[in-house]
Amino acid sequence: MAQNLKQMANYLVITFCILLCRTAEGRRCQRPFVENGFFHPDQQTYPDKETVNYRCDSGYKPITEGWWSTITCEQGTWSPDPKCIDKDDCIPPEIRHGRVTEPKKSSYWNRNTVKFACNTGYLSKDSQLTCQNGDWTPLPICARNQFSCSAPPRVFDAVIEQEFRDIFDENESVVYDCIDSYTMIGRSRSTCSKGTWTEPPSCVPGQSVMPSPTVSSEKENSRDKGEDVDRPGRGVGGQECPDPPVIENGDFTKEGENKAIYQCSSFYKLNLNNPTITCSNGQWDRLPRCEPNFCKVEGKIPHLRAIDSPVFLKDIEEKYFPCDDSWYRYRALGTCRVKTGKMEFSGCGYNNHWTFP
Repeated sequence: MAQNLKQMANYLVITFCILLCRTAEGRRCQRPFVENGFFHPDQQTYPDKETVNYRCDSGYKPITEGWWSTITCEQGTWSPDPKCIDKDDCIPPEIRHGRVTEPKKSSYWNRNTVKFACNTGYLSKDSQLTCQNGDWTPLPICARNQFSCSAPPRVFDAVIEQEFRDIFDENESVVYDCIDSYTMIGRSRSTCSKGTWTEPPSCVPGQSVMPSPTVSSEKENSRDKGEDVDRPGRGVGGQECPDPPVIENGDFTKEGENKAIYQCSSFYKLNLNNPTITCSNGQWDRLPRCEPNFCKVEGKIPHLRAIDSPVFLKDIEEKYFPCDDSWYRYRALGTCRVKTGKMEFSGCGYNNHWTFP
């Protein structure tokens, strides 16, 4: 029994070696052939990953840049495919910040033409090239558009809803989205305008306090009765009331047919003392607005260490900030004053008080 098991194990080992050798042999490349050229070293077969140099005969050149070229054996196939072309023919043009649009070929005959286009954010006075005696003319140049923009500004705790690019055309836009548990301040869309991005939003900790619009119990009763609840209601005076105005950074809750209660998202405040507006004779009596109620602290501020990530403080909110190298062991107390649009600081030295900006 033991002898049989030993024989079976030997058989499996030999079989495995044979299969392995055949697999390795199958990855070898046969002797390459190139018309009007020759190779070195010249062998009948080549192992996988082996590289071979080739040259072309007089009056010909490789299909790559230079007077000789290199190919590599990859899983039984030579890459790139070796080829010699007439010295007056052209290989595909290399266009920095651009590309050939048509026709796309591995080589072009003398006096052939191609059309090309520049990448996003680049321009060229030409759109066509001609192969003349082995060179392309005119020299393809794609220059940076003076009104294009570099990559959009980074916003902490946010992502942009598209793939990254390092250049954008004028009037192109990107949309920011805050990560979970952060609230957006400002517009989500930033646009490239004359080489500069419009002001991007900021993301601050905390969920927005804006509720979803709700319907009153009176409206729910109307729905239960099968009445049309989507048409505008009638306010005081009998004229139909339009929907309450939609405001940026805020929302409202309907109360009956002629009242709406507004509230703002975090870091904003309503411009009205009374959050309720009323519709009379088809007109809402006031136009609410959510105004900024915060200070944004970032960058280099006198006497403080540079602040890399934006810090947002509500009106009269206080926060300590590390002092710069002169007083590195101390901190300064910063207070947000929305009314003046400034931050008040105290600390980083005796009797040191200042505002910024």
